[in-house]
Amino acid sequence: MAVHGTPNSTQHEIVNLFTRILQTLKSTTIPNWLGLELSMAQLKSLLVLSDRGELSIGQLSDLLGIGIAAGGHLVDRLTQAGLVIRTEDPNDRRRTLAMVSPAGDDLVRRLRSAGFDVIHAWLEQLSTDESASLLIGLQALARAAGTRSKPSDLVAAERHAP
Repeated sequence: MAVHGTPNSTQHEIVNLFTRILQTLKSTTIPNWLGLELSMAQLKSLLVLSDRGELSIGQLSDLLGIGIAAGGHLVDRLTQAGLVIRTEDPNDRRRTLAMVSPAGDDLVRRLRSAGFDVIHAWLEQLSTDESASLLIGLQALARAAGTRSKPSDLVAAERHAP
């Protein structure tokens, strides 16, 4: 970093290019999101269930920061849409469990993978040298961000967002 935390011209250009890339990526993937017939609360519920697996209505409600009645209503709507499966807890019949249905899992996978498909298409346009240079730069940025950028992390990320 430049003196006193002021970005130098290279850093400024990197930020500008990164912003352009993100804007372009957003513009190519936003139609997938705009076509959803889900409220924001329903989408959040679906994503939480996709990430966490089967949860009780109470657990889902706690994670979303809403009341149990509202959480139950969200699960009902998602169940009606075929995106969530609602079942009785076999260990406690007073509890209702919710999990993502195959259709819900497919929807989440499509939403999450749209950006990856675009990035893969962009990467295919790069030369071998450009790809290698980009990899080195992104590995350095990932280190600075405090993340790992080893192949096993990339494989795991692709598994969760095909």
